[in-house]
Amino acid sequence: MTSMSGSIYKIPLKEQEASYSRDALSKALYGKLFEWLVCRINESLITKTETRSFIGVLDIFGFEHFKTNSFEQLCINFANERLQAHFNSNVFRQEQDIYMREAIAWTPIDEPDNEATIRMLSNRQGQPVGLFPLLDEQCRLPKCTHKTFVEKLFHEHKEAVHDGALAKVGRGSGLAANEGFVVRHYAGEVGYVADGFLQKNNNSLHADLELVLKCASQPFVKQVLDEAAAAEAAAAPKKKRKAEA
Repeated sequence: MTSMSGSIYKIPLKEQEASYSRDALSKALYGKLFEWLVCRINESLITKTETRSFIGVLDIFGFEHFKTNSFEQLCINFANERLQAHFNSNVFRQEQDIYMREAIAWTPIDEPDNEATIRMLSNRQGQPVGLFPLLDEQCRLPKCTHKTFVEKLFHEHKEAVHDGALAKVGRGSGLAANEGFVVRHYAGEVGYVADGFLQKNNNSLHADLELVLKCASQPFVKQVLDEAAAAEAAAAPKKKRKAEA
């Protein structure tokens, strides 16, 4: 629904457009609810005295490698990639640093390093931009497809291809060079089919849907959205006032 010069126009959506809008609304609500829940849990666990004792529970999907791998598998495998990096740091590097500081005799270990893969997937600082930020960018641009996304990915990450973190799909995959890509994960190489990546990653809400959320009649939904908006406003960098002449 669009309002122009006091007149209201209703613009019907095609079936696919309506489906995307529905999914974007669902993702937005779920995301805000998840952030709200995490915030509530963190607030309830805050203590006045500093302590090192804790109980941690981690429950995520394991590494996935199917015959056909899509956006969902990449997200799950990226989470496992970050977890593996945390494990490498705590189990290998930090322990070896302790040995060195305490002059304990030991045999150095060449610990596994997956930083190149993590950087290729998530880098937001400097160039080249990581796969996920690049995907966000492609979702905002008109007329982009999964093929243009793959082409842009390989154009940006020539170094990653050289290092082996990223590779083109093989001839036996049944895919053209711009229809997929291969990521070298810590657990092995996984080929991903890029078709559907933009649609699954596209969380942008139409202005009308944002207005619907702001006017939510459910008290709990309104509370979650209001607190999320307040948190985002508080976290946003404040603009400096221009000095008056």
